[in-house]
Amino acid sequence: MPNQFGSDTDDPQVQRTIAEFNRGRQFGTRWSVAFASESAVRFSENHATGQIRQQIWDLPGQDYENLLQPADGNLIDTVSSSSVADDAQAVVIDGMYFDTDLQFQRHEQTVPLNGQASVTLPQPLCRVNNMFAVGPAKLTGNVYVYETGVTLNGIPSDFNLVHGFIDGIGGSMRQLKGAVSTARNEALVFMSIIFTVTSKKNEYVEFFIETRSIGSAFWRNAFVPITLNTLGNPTVSIDPRVLNTMPPNSDLRISAQASSDDIPAHNILLGLYAKEEP
Repeated sequence: MPNQFGSDTDDPQVQRTIAEFNRGRQFGTRWSVAFASESAVRFSENHATGQIRQQIWDLPGQDYENLLQPADGNLIDTVSSSSVADDAQAVVIDGMYFDTDLQFQRHEQTVPLNGQASVTLPQPLCRVNNMFAVGPAKLTGNVYVYETGVTLNGIPSDFNLVHGFIDGIGGSMRQLKGAVSTARNEALVFMSIIFTVTSKKNEYVEFFIETRSIGSAFWRNAFVPITLNTLGNPTVSIDPRVLNTMPPNSDLRISAQASSDDIPAHNILLGLYAKEEP
């Protein structure tokens, strides 16, 4: 039976991590990975990392996602494709909304696409953790999830309002954004993080993993920055002996800065969710 010492898993690292989280008592004492029984896998890409620090995200021309604060409300309410042919697919959106206590509540919804026409989300959101397309055919256009604004042929005019993106033109069927948030009733134990850079030139890329609590404007490093060289050490996997836990009501983002422009950078984050037992 799960208890404050974390004995609900056969993995000794996870046991120690959950035990430490429970002993802190800040968020309760009965957190359990087995009770949550869910993993997190996040793939992210930036095809053109440059000398200005940018989020690992394949949305072109956007340095960082413009995250909503509780005072802003749940403004993410629309989805559309850049192609009229994308009318037989749907997108599954795993996101967050601010509840009446101004805390994160997790919500998953499946929304049918209607080509370039704007489709209203049944549940407006404040975060888009993950999204992927389902249906009988591959996407032919790019898919955007965004705050209501001006669009042209299904494409938002202001990318500061975009929070979810699928590069359907490039052949992708899922979001590739280096970000995740935790709801008021969940924590996330980081198991492994993989970084990769690809270039024929001798360049370096420095990666940053940052977290912040809900409503805060300040980010802090969750891990020490990681530097990779395209020719000498292009891939590294962080499998820490002491695992880090992202507490409830938190945001995480992954960003990078390169020695020159247009350096492709990739990231995979693997984690286990924990929830507190009644």
